[in-house]
Amino acid sequence: MHFHDASITAVVPLCEDVRRIEIEFPVSLPVFDPGSHLDLKIYVGGRSEIRSYSVVEHSAPRRLVIAVRRLPQSRGGSLYMHQLQAGDRLEATLPSNHFTLGLDAEEVLLIAGGIGVTPLIGMARQLKALNIPLCFAYLGRSRAAMPFLDSLSEEFAEQLLVWADEERGVIDLHALLAPLSSAGEVYMCGPVPMMDAVRSLWRAQQRAAARLRFETFGGAGVIPAQSFRVQVPARGLDFMVPANRSLLDALDEAGAEPLYSCRRGECGLCAVEVLALDGELDHRDVFFSERQKQEGQHLCACVSRVVGSITVELP
Repeated sequence: MHFHDASITAVVPLCEDVRRIEIEFPVSLPVFDPGSHLDLKIYVGGRSEIRSYSVVEHSAPRRLVIAVRRLPQSRGGSLYMHQLQAGDRLEATLPSNHFTLGLDAEEVLLIAGGIGVTPLIGMARQLKALNIPLCFAYLGRSRAAMPFLDSLSEEFAEQLLVWADEERGVIDLHALLAPLSSAGEVYMCGPVPMMDAVRSLWRAQQRAAARLRFETFGGAGVIPAQSFRVQVPARGLDFMVPANRSLLDALDEAGAEPLYSCRRGECGLCAVEVLALDGELDHRDVFFSERQKQEGQHLCACVSRVVGSITVELP
């Protein structure tokens, strides 16, 4: 992973707790597809950590735009990003893509939940340009909390479905999926509970798994992050995980040498076995099914957390 010395050229508030951040690189950016993200080095408690953010748009030959929502239950990355101002410098990778848009579907449904709209904007633009039938469902708590809403409403006047919970209640996801043909595809990004619900419906409707694709954005949970105790008897370890650190990072710092890859709750390589639990598991991954999460036998160490204490075994 190669980091470039980049700079912040503009920071603009978009809506409630969301900022649009334009980043300039010292080199011209290569062509990259919608759904791409970049990795940034941020600092939390004096430690260097890596966070991933979806690219909203390629605004100039050496510039791109991301958007960051400040999340009170995060591990400190969003707070760091919200402290940045124009002129500040940071280390960033060039864009890469694990959320590729296919262009051979008969029709496409994009489902965005809140700040999860960021990787889908470029997809919507490409689909519209290619005249591929598109429904762009944008879900949020309220219109005031939905970034880019005004510009998207104008740009996608015919394709955009806006659903604000405070106006219409919780959306019926079954009704949202129902009009989509068996050859249609869904791309989604948003809160884990929303994506879990869509995945469950997708399986229940016996649709092809390959036609449902999704992106996570940092493993935000429904429970505010707090410190918790971890014991690893086989390694003789007993330590606390601070609220602003992940279990994976804490295991690594303790010398446990955990396995990992994506750090986004997607691949499952970092999963640990739960031997004992005094409290509650806060699953923030999209790797395990809802049934597996309810069974509580494993936990993705990179994003998921605990309320209380846990005893685990590493692979």
